[in-house]
Amino acid sequence: VNFIFLYLSGLLWVTYRRWRSAERKRRELEGVITSIDPDALVVIDAKQTILMCNKAVEKMFGYTVEELTGQSVGILYSDSQSFSDQWREMHHILGKEGFHIQSASGKKKDGEVISLEIVTGNLQSFDGVVSLIRDVTEKKKAEESIQQAYGELDQIFNTAADGMWVVGKDSKVM
Repeated sequence: VNFIFLYLSGLLWVTYRRWRSAERKRRELEGVITSIDPDALVVIDAKQTILMCNKAVEKMFGYTVEELTGQSVGILYSDSQSFSDQWREMHHILGKEGFHIQSASGKKKDGEVISLEIVTGNLQSFDGVVSLIRDVTEKKKAEESIQQAYGELDQIFNTAADGMWVVGKDSKVM
Protein backbone atom coordinates (compact mmCIF):
# COMPACT_ATOMS: atom_id res chain seq x y z
CA VAL A 1 0.00 0.00 0.00
CA ASN A 2 2.85 2.39 0.83
CA PHE A 3 4.54 1.62 -2.48
CA ILE A 4 1.34 2.41 -4.43
CA PHE A 5 0.89 5.63 -2.46
CA LEU A 6 4.49 6.69 -3.16
CA TYR A 7 4.18 5.73 -6.83
CA LEU A 8 0.95 7.73 -7.28
CA SER A 9 2.44 10.67 -5.37
CA GLY A 10 5.44 10.60 -7.71
CA LEU A 11 3.20 10.53 -10.79
CA LEU A 12 1.17 13.39 -9.41
CA TRP A 13 4.32 15.41 -8.77
CA VAL A 14 5.70 14.76 -12.31
CA THR A 15 2.32 15.67 -13.84
CA TYR A 16 2.17 18.87 -11.80
CA ARG A 17 5.71 19.88 -12.87
CA ARG A 18 4.89 19.27 -16.54
CA TRP A 19 1.65 21.24 -16.22
CA ARG A 20 3.53 24.16 -14.63
CA SER A 21 6.12 24.08 -17.41
CA ALA A 22 3.43 24.02 -20.11
CA GLU A 23 1.54 26.84 -18.36
CA ARG A 24 4.73 28.94 -18.21
CA LYS A 25 5.33 28.38 -21.95
CA ARG A 26 1.70 29.29 -22.74
CA ARG A 27 1.96 32.56 -20.77
CA GLU A 28 5.24 33.36 -22.52
CA LEU A 29 3.65 32.77 -25.95
CA GLU A 30 0.65 34.90 -25.02
CA GLY A 31 3.02 37.67 -23.90
CA VAL A 32 4.81 37.61 -27.25
CA ILE A 33 1.51 37.58 -29.15
CA THR A 34 0.02 40.50 -27.26
CA SER A 35 3.18 42.64 -27.54
CA ILE A 36 3.17 42.67 -31.35
CA ASP A 37 1.63 45.88 -32.70
CA PRO A 38 0.33 47.23 -35.16
CA ASP A 39 0.27 43.89 -36.99
CA ALA A 40 -2.30 41.30 -36.02
CA LEU A 41 -0.95 37.92 -34.94
CA VAL A 42 -3.41 35.05 -35.17
CA VAL A 43 -2.89 31.39 -34.20
CA ILE A 44 -5.14 29.09 -36.24
CA ASP A 45 -5.64 25.33 -35.87
CA ALA A 46 -6.05 22.79 -38.69
CA LYS A 47 -9.84 23.24 -38.59
CA GLN A 48 -9.37 26.96 -39.45
CA THR A 49 -10.43 28.01 -35.94
CA ILE A 50 -8.77 31.00 -34.29
CA LEU A 51 -7.09 29.79 -31.08
CA MET A 52 -5.35 33.04 -30.06
CA CYS A 53 -4.83 36.55 -31.35
CA ASN A 54 -3.36 39.79 -30.14
CA LYS A 55 -5.12 43.08 -29.41
CA ALA A 56 -4.08 44.50 -32.79
CA VAL A 57 -7.05 42.64 -34.34
CA GLU A 58 -9.31 45.07 -32.49
CA LYS A 59 -7.78 48.08 -34.27
CA MET A 60 -7.45 46.32 -37.61
CA PHE A 61 -10.77 44.46 -37.87
CA GLY A 62 -12.99 45.93 -35.14
CA TYR A 63 -13.54 42.59 -33.38
CA THR A 64 -12.44 42.01 -29.80
CA VAL A 65 -10.07 39.16 -29.03
CA GLU A 66 -12.92 37.39 -27.23
CA GLU A 67 -15.21 37.70 -30.28
CA LEU A 68 -12.61 36.14 -32.58
CA THR A 69 -11.31 33.35 -30.35
CA GLY A 70 -13.10 30.16 -31.36
CA GLN A 71 -14.39 31.61 -34.66
CA SER A 72 -13.45 30.46 -38.15
CA VAL A 73 -10.60 32.55 -39.53
CA GLY A 74 -12.76 33.07 -42.63
CA ILE A 75 -14.56 35.82 -40.70
CA LEU A 76 -11.54 38.04 -41.40
CA TYR A 77 -11.68 37.57 -45.19
CA SER A 78 -13.99 39.36 -47.61
CA ASP A 79 -14.55 36.27 -49.75
CA SER A 80 -14.90 33.04 -47.78
CA GLN A 81 -14.81 30.84 -50.91
CA SER A 82 -11.48 32.20 -52.12
CA PHE A 83 -10.23 31.94 -48.53
CA SER A 84 -10.95 28.19 -48.50
CA ASP A 85 -8.98 27.82 -51.73
CA GLN A 86 -6.14 29.93 -50.31
CA TRP A 87 -6.15 27.87 -47.10
CA ARG A 88 -5.68 24.61 -49.01
CA GLU A 89 -2.91 26.14 -51.16
CA MET A 90 -1.24 27.63 -48.09
CA HIS A 91 -1.20 24.28 -46.23
CA HIS A 92 0.28 22.60 -49.30
CA ILE A 93 3.09 25.20 -49.43
CA LEU A 94 3.63 25.13 -45.65
CA GLY A 95 4.20 21.39 -45.83
CA LYS A 96 7.12 22.01 -48.19
CA GLU A 97 8.58 25.38 -47.20
CA GLY A 98 7.44 26.17 -43.66
CA PHE A 99 6.09 29.66 -44.43
CA HIS A 100 3.85 31.39 -46.96
CA ILE A 101 3.36 35.04 -47.96
CA GLN A 102 0.13 36.13 -49.59
CA SER A 103 -2.09 39.11 -50.30
CA ALA A 104 -5.78 39.00 -49.52
CA SER A 105 -8.84 41.15 -49.03
CA GLY A 106 -9.94 41.38 -45.42
CA LYS A 107 -13.30 42.35 -44.03
CA LYS A 108 -13.76 44.48 -40.94
CA LYS A 109 -16.62 43.96 -38.51
CA ASP A 110 -18.44 46.94 -40.06
CA GLY A 111 -18.12 45.39 -43.55
CA GLU A 112 -15.33 47.64 -44.83
CA VAL A 113 -12.93 45.78 -47.12
CA ILE A 114 -9.21 46.25 -46.49
CA SER A 115 -6.08 45.04 -48.28
CA LEU A 116 -3.96 42.60 -46.31
CA GLU A 117 -0.48 41.16 -46.53
CA ILE A 118 -0.22 37.89 -44.60
CA VAL A 119 2.88 35.96 -43.57
CA THR A 120 1.96 32.49 -42.33
CA GLY A 121 4.19 29.96 -40.62
CA ASN A 122 3.69 26.34 -39.71
CA LEU A 123 2.93 25.41 -36.07
CA GLN A 124 3.33 21.66 -35.98
CA SER A 125 2.63 21.39 -32.25
CA PHE A 126 -0.87 22.84 -32.83
CA ASP A 127 -1.28 21.13 -36.22
CA GLY A 128 -2.01 24.65 -37.41
CA VAL A 129 -0.44 27.95 -38.34
CA VAL A 130 0.47 31.36 -37.02
CA SER A 131 -0.31 34.33 -39.28
CA LEU A 132 1.11 37.83 -39.08
CA ILE A 133 -1.45 40.10 -40.76
CA ARG A 134 -0.62 43.62 -41.94
CA ASP A 135 -3.13 46.18 -43.23
CA VAL A 136 -1.66 47.51 -46.49
CA THR A 137 -4.71 49.48 -47.62
CA GLU A 138 -2.93 52.85 -47.49
CA LYS A 139 0.12 51.42 -49.24
CA LYS A 140 -2.10 50.06 -52.04
CA LYS A 141 -3.84 53.43 -52.43
CA ALA A 142 -0.46 55.19 -52.65
CA GLU A 143 0.78 52.70 -55.27
CA GLU A 144 -2.39 53.18 -57.32
CA SER A 145 -2.02 56.97 -57.08
CA ILE A 146 1.58 56.79 -58.29
CA GLN A 147 0.61 54.48 -61.18
CA GLN A 148 -2.19 56.86 -62.15
CA ALA A 149 0.20 59.84 -62.07
CA TYR A 150 2.73 57.99 -64.24
CA GLY A 151 -0.06 57.03 -66.64
CA GLU A 152 -1.21 60.64 -66.95
CA LEU A 153 2.35 61.86 -67.44
CA ASP A 154 2.97 59.19 -70.07
CA GLN A 155 -0.25 60.15 -71.87
CA ILE A 156 0.70 63.86 -71.88
CA PHE A 157 4.19 63.07 -73.09
CA ASN A 158 3.00 60.76 -75.91
CA THR A 159 0.15 62.96 -77.19
CA ALA A 160 1.79 66.38 -77.09
CA ALA A 161 1.90 68.22 -80.45
CA ASP A 162 5.28 69.74 -79.61
CA GLY A 163 8.49 67.81 -79.22
CA MET A 164 9.51 67.16 -75.58
CA TRP A 165 12.29 65.44 -73.78
CA VAL A 166 13.21 64.81 -70.18
CA VAL A 167 16.42 66.28 -68.84
CA GLY A 168 17.99 64.98 -65.64
CA LYS A 169 19.67 67.02 -62.91
CA ASP A 170 23.01 66.42 -64.60
CA SER A 171 21.66 68.12 -67.80
CA LYS A 172 21.62 64.83 -69.71
CA VAL A 173 18.63 63.89 -71.86
CA MET A 174 16.98 60.82 -70.40
